[in-house]
Amino acid sequence: MKKVIVALVVLAVILAAGIWEQFIIDDVFKEFVEQLTVIENNIENIDYALEKTGETVDWWEDRRGVFESLTNHDEIKEIRIRLGELEGYLLSEDSDMARVQAHTLIAFCENVPHLLALHYEHVL
Repeated sequence: MKKVIVALVVLAVILAAGIWEQFIIDDVFKEFVEQLTVIENNIENIDYALEKTGETVDWWEDRRGVFESLTNHDEIKEIRIRLGELEGYLLSEDSDMARVQAHTLIAFCENVPHLLALHYEHVL
C-alpha cells in the first residue's frame, strides 16, 4: 500500500511540474512575441528598433539558461542566433530584412511553446 501511495505522489509531482512548466513557457513566449511585435512595428525608426532589440536580447539572455536546462531543443538555441541576425540587419539599416527577421522570430516564438509543451503525444 505504501508503494502505491508513493507512486501516486510521484505521479502528482511530475504532473504538477509539467503543468507549472507550461505556464512559465507560455508566459515567457507571450511576452517575447509582444516585444518582437513592438520591434517589427518600429523597424523604420532604426535607432528605436535597435534599442528595443538590445533590450530584448538582454531579456532573453536572462531567461535562456532556464529554457536550455529544461529542454535540449535546438529551437531554443536558435533564438539567440536569430536575434543577432535581427540586430545585424538593423545595424546595416536593412529595414526590409530586419522586418522579415522580426516576423520570422514572431512566428518561431508562437510555435516553440507547442514543442516544449507537455502533450500526450510527447509522452507516448
